[in-house]
Amino acid sequence: MKCPYIWNTVETAHPHTARYQAIDVENTDGTPERLHLTANDTGYTRARYFHDCLKEECAAWRDGKCQRGGM
Repeated sequence: MKCPYIWNTVETAHPHTARYQAIDVENTDGTPERLHLTANDTGYTRARYFHDCLKEECAAWRDGKCQRGGM
């Protein structure tokens, strides 16, 4: 049985390759300009791993069940 109140959280980063794009634009006065857009996005995955229930050794264990608080 897994304890619903005690867990480890593991977060994994997934970096994406850098992206670059140059865009030719025109200013309000008509002069040309080039914008340089870059992005270095990173995605994350978060997972919870629950611990085994300690039963009688756990403060949440009452009357043969895992319970939160003073229930």
